[in-house]
Amino acid sequence: MLRMMLGPLARHPPRFEVLVVDRDSRKIVIRAPVDGPEAEAAALGALFARDLEQLDERAFLRRHGRAHRHR
Repeated sequence: MLRMMLGPLARHPPRFEVLVVDRDSRKIVIRAPVDGPEAEAAALGALFARDLEQLDERAFLRRHGRAHRHR
């Protein structure tokens, strides 16, 4: 309703989202919106995958956690 009232001034949802999901609990750990092209979202996903392979959980969350979501 609010979006309809604001019209073109309303905030549009991001084109893509990169999600990091915990396998055990199936909860979303990180949700990174990407307004750019699909290649940018794929690159961010590859970056997350590489860091998950190299770092432990705590180091990964320190690097990419909530404080660093919107770079």
